[in-house]
Amino acid sequence: MLYNQEVFTCSFTFYKVKLHFTENALQLIAKKAAAGETGARGLRSVMEDILTEAMFEIPDAREGKEKIIAVLVNEESVGPLHRRGCGAKIFRGDGALELYVYQNNIKLPGLIQSNPRRSRIARLPSSSFASNKALDLSDISLFFIDI
Repeated sequence: MLYNQEVFTCSFTFYKVKLHFTENALQLIAKKAAAGETGARGLRSVMEDILTEAMFEIPDAREGKEKIIAVLVNEESVGPLHRRGCGAKIFRGDGALELYVYQNNIKLPGLIQSNPRRSRIARLPSSSFASNKALDLSDISLFFIDI
């Protein structure tokens, strides 16, 4: 399973698109492949079924507002054991994936789970710049603003 996931991840990385899988989606993919009793070919077939639309759209949508930045495979993308799912979710524009993940309370490894509509702003004390002294981390104020 990991091999196929890495193969697809590498092909998406070529276009600078991040491919994410939820844990439940990976388990469903494995169950679907096992139910077909076709081994690695079955696994590849399940993965291609889920990712086909994204694989065809990515090369055409590489710039501007249409640029695809991430693809997410969740339980809905995979579908139930003996039926097709809706396919991978395609995200365009900065923050689209993060907003979806936040709104749907999805846990993704490697993705910071915070409100994407908030920006972090660090306030540095002006005295450290004037005196050329080393900056002490306790001098930094961190706060959030809604955007």
